[in-house]
Amino acid sequence: MSILTLIVGTILFLIGIILFMKLNTCYYPVCFFFIKFIAGRIMDFERVRNQVSFQLIILFFIILIVIFKDKEVLTIKDLFFYRIILLSCCFLFLNIVLGLIDGHSWFQVLIDSYKYIEIFVFYFLFRICWKDNIALFKGIRAFCYFMISAGIIEIFITSRGGVGLNLIMSLFPMIVLLALNGYIKCYKIIVIVSIIVVVICQTRTYIIGFIIGFVMMLKFLSKEKRTTMLNFLFLLGIITVIVFSFTNTSLFSDTISRFLELSEGFDESGGYRIDEYIIAIEKFIERPIFGNGFGYLQYMYIGKMGWMNWGDFIHCMYIEILFKTGVIGLISIFIIIGSFISKIVQQMKYFRKQDEFIFAICCGGLCSFITWGVTYTFAPLTTYGSMFVGVIIASIALSNYYNESKKVGVKNEV
Repeated sequence: MSILTLIVGTILFLIGIILFMKLNTCYYPVCFFFIKFIAGRIMDFERVRNQVSFQLIILFFIILIVIFKDKEVLTIKDLFFYRIILLSCCFLFLNIVLGLIDGHSWFQVLIDSYKYIEIFVFYFLFRICWKDNIALFKGIRAFCYFMISAGIIEIFITSRGGVGLNLIMSLFPMIVLLALNGYIKCYKIIVIVSIIVVVICQTRTYIIGFIIGFVMMLKFLSKEKRTTMLNFLFLLGIITVIVFSFTNTSLFSDTISRFLELSEGFDESGGYRIDEYIIAIEKFIERPIFGNGFGYLQYMYIGKMGWMNWGDFIHCMYIEILFKTGVIGLISIFIIIGSFISKIVQQMKYFRKQDEFIFAICCGGLCSFITWGVTYTFAPLTTYGSMFVGVIIASIALSNYYNESKKVGVKNEV
């Protein structure tokens, strides 16, 4: 690297810092994902540990800037998410200790811990940047534009999607619900682009998860809005059939071929997953109560994958949790997450006829959570943050609503 390159790079970095400091903090969460998107094009994120290390540095940097600009953000209260923090910390502490006792590398223990910690880091980043629902709405609207733009770009530069695709999986239901209620424009463009991005990624579990989340969203719509959406989807389907009948493109035919592979058996459609599952279950049977601990990484042979350092992630979230944390860990996670999600569901039902904005946020967050819950059944998993983005935003929106209500003297039951 030449001296000139270093000088230019340093100057551009300083200019970027200055511009970043001047930017409204409500856009900082989008900036984080934008940095991830750019970095993913130029850096090696082949392994989970590389991606996690980079994210930690960027998140720490952004959070530090937000606190520097406004120290009052540290005093913001939350009525929902805070309730699960203590139990979550106990769960993490136990599994970190068990991982270290088992002799696993401290760095790998940190990587496995971050899979869960990312949920809280994302929450903290969003919370300190969105002190009220005006800022939250601006942030969601910016996410909408970015996820569509990144998704379109990824169609041409990747074969399995990336940041744009993951944001669509996390935010599509919420953004469409807000658009149907008039908060965001051009809902038809959002729907069309999102469907195209998800279909072209050719990842079956993503497509299935997206469809299930979409169906759940339709279920919660009012009869009038549901009819409007179904009529649009019907028209879109007819146009799609006509267009692809008169063109030679293979975009959708390749995706259909991916599903047809299932008829040939698992050996032809990702059969290595079965080998992973068998090994993971065997390891779980050896230590069923507390599991094998965070940080498990062993050089071994995986059918159809070859020799590799196995344990970073498994192609099934539920088996991975069972294999690493045991029965105690799996039950603990279901209790902790279940108590949080049940609160979001309760509030969603309350606001269905009270406030269409809050309802759209809560319903969209719940649908995206279900979307990821289905997707991570067989999809490769790096961290859990994306799965919780929607419900995190819902928790923040609800807390902002009730905090603002208290300020104006309005009492609401939580």
